[in-house]
Amino acid sequence: MTERLWWTAGDGSVLALDSPYIVTGITGTGGGPAEVQMQRAPFQDGSTVRDELIKERSVTIELMILASSRQELFVLRRALARVLSPKLGAGTLSWTDPDDTEWRLDAVPEAVEFPGGDASGPTWQRAVVSLLAAEPYWYRPGTLQAVSLEGGLGFPFQFPVSFAVVKSASLATNDGDVDAPVEITLVGPCLNPSATNLTTGKTLKVQYNVPSGYSIYINTAFGAKEVSLVAPGGGKTNIMNYFTSNSEFWSLVPGNNELQFAEEGSNPSALMLVSWRNRYVGR
Repeated sequence: MTERLWWTAGDGSVLALDSPYIVTGITGTGGGPAEVQMQRAPFQDGSTVRDELIKERSVTIELMILASSRQELFVLRRALARVLSPKLGAGTLSWTDPDDTEWRLDAVPEAVEFPGGDASGPTWQRAVVSLLAAEPYWYRPGTLQAVSLEGGLGFPFQFPVSFAVVKSASLATNDGDVDAPVEITLVGPCLNPSATNLTTGKTLKVQYNVPSGYSIYINTAFGAKEVSLVAPGGGKTNIMNYFTSNSEFWSLVPGNNELQFAEEGSNPSALMLVSWRNRYVGR
């Protein structure tokens, strides 16, 4: 199996970048650049490192366009410029390893350049594609990782969820390099449900009586945090104000995470679904 590289545009258009084009170089696929946050106290020699944040990722792909005629050359140029137009919005770069492992990176096209001079000829052209990934992590495609925690196990539980009935616990494994935000669905009927990551000690609890047929959807991703009541027809209502004061949005740390579902009723059909995407700093 040989390596393959292709781009899926925001409108769904797909363009292979390795045929009929030839990839001559690609940079920016390894560990993303970091921003080291420093703090310095009065009279301190040097500084204290407070945190390291991975910045957005820039990927540059160099291509060679080889055509059988001048007309075909411009057809291939046009296809590259159209599918990689910034006006189509964010797209996805996909890269398959020789072992058939596919990696993806969500990014926005910044530019497609066709240098002149000695970088082009009657039936050939060098092209440079620039992409910017605001979310710098690679991921693998397919169904999101998920665990299901069901009702019906009930026994009294005091901490960290007071006066609740523990429904079930399960192990979620984050095989990625960094913390993974989660999407949580709490399926009713359930009373004042909570989702806890026992590994980190953080709990999300919603003070709400969820009727049968309804569910609560929670997203813990930075910049996309959400707590909504989802009706049987799919309509959403923001219920962020029903979060308890000690609730914390949590993620899965790399490795094993023990998750727990609890609610204050006795509903055997209550259910918690947790899904996430493993994230990798480079490939």
